[in-house]
Amino acid sequence: MTVHARTERLILRDWCSDDVDAYAAIVADPDVMRFIGDGLPRDRSHAEAFVVSMMAHQSSRGWMRFAV
Repeated sequence: MTVHARTERLILRDWCSDDVDAYAAIVADPDVMRFIGDGLPRDRSHAEAFVVSMMAHQSSRGWMRFAV
């Protein structure tokens, strides 16, 4: 995993497969998702697909949205 920036309170890094569980918990939370997109919670398959797509973007394009 590559860290692109680090401060005392923030780390910007590449996504990795270990992030799926934490990301799945975030996107399954209705209180979080009501502010994002259509406001509907997402399931684990959505989280897995997102993380895989971010890793693929890094591999093919050389950039992605960072994990924070």
